[in-house]
Amino acid sequence: MRSGLGTEKDLMRRTMGLIMAFSATRMVELARITRNDIIFRDEIMIIKTVMKKYQKPKHFEITFNKRQISCCLVDTMKSWLSAEECTKKLDEVIWWDYERKKKL
Repeated sequence: MRSGLGTEKDLMRRTMGLIMAFSATRMVELARITRNDIIFRDEIMIIKTVMKKYQKPKHFEITFNKRQISCCLVDTMKSWLSAEECTKKLDEVIWWDYERKKKL
């Protein structure tokens, strides 16, 4: 149990939901995110994504600023990355499918 954030499963769901809500990222792009794609700088988090449209990949950088509110995405992402169930390898996806017990 994490303080105020619920179980690891709840933490992952909250993190994914906040990213989708604040960046308009589709689940397909979200599932491809690895630790290499996430950069933390002071009060900013940058996520690099690749969207394929008409077989042409487009690279985007999504920037999130740290906020002093209860649903701060930067703090939630840091909590998820430090969770036991999140992979520590840099080139693997960071999301976990709890029902199938494997990576998304």
